[in-house]
Amino acid sequence: VMGDIDNFKDYNDRFGHSQGNATLQVVARTLEEAGREEDLVARYGGEEFVLIMPATSKDDAAAVADRVCEAIGDLELSADDPTHRITISLGVANYPLDAVSTDDLIRCADRAMYIAKARGKNQVQLYGANRRAHRRINAVVPGEYRVFEEESRPFSTLDISERSLRIKVARAVPVNALLEFTLTLPEHGQRVSAHGRVIRTERREHGIYELVISIVDMDSRAHLILRRYLRSQAPGNDDVFH
Repeated sequence: VMGDIDNFKDYNDRFGHSQGNATLQVVARTLEEAGREEDLVARYGGEEFVLIMPATSKDDAAAVADRVCEAIGDLELSADDPTHRITISLGVANYPLDAVSTDDLIRCADRAMYIAKARGKNQVQLYGANRRAHRRINAVVPGEYRVFEEESRPFSTLDISERSLRIKVARAVPVNALLEFTLTLPEHGQRVSAHGRVIRTERREHGIYELVISIVDMDSRAHLILRRYLRSQAPGNDDVFH
């Protein structure tokens, strides 16, 4: 199980970093109390936590994650301020059902967690719960991406699906980096914007890097435009990208 405290930067800005640190400790204790003696809780970075539950089914892990989500939402962090509360979004992945390596398992849980955030936060999502095959097309489409507060940089796609895209860029971007990107589709110059997470990066020749980006947040209008474009470019093509 991977969890990320919702809107934690805003929480820190409002209540201060000292209270933020105390809240991280409370969240860690809540995760420990939800699990068993053999389970392991660790801070993964920033406001992210992992709960590792050996020999546990996906459904049982999801039940624990539901308890964690509810317990953290019910925490009274300040008796003087009822708004002094937090929530958490959690993603659940299972070995060996979803992945057989540690890195891939973390990646699956992380992807499920960001789906939980994209769907409104303060909830649990299971990796693959709504998984289906998505059409993939090989297409060169120009775009721009931006990591955090950096300036936008150009890229071109190698292939695209409704859930991910493979792109060429002129600089390395680390795995797990969150970024904003915009595609300029050839038809009528329509632009599609979304947020994604880098799940693979590989150096190619002549200083070119190839990235695979998992789409974690795209509004319904942009998704509809992208879907229509994919269908128009690959009628009858059964190639899929999971």
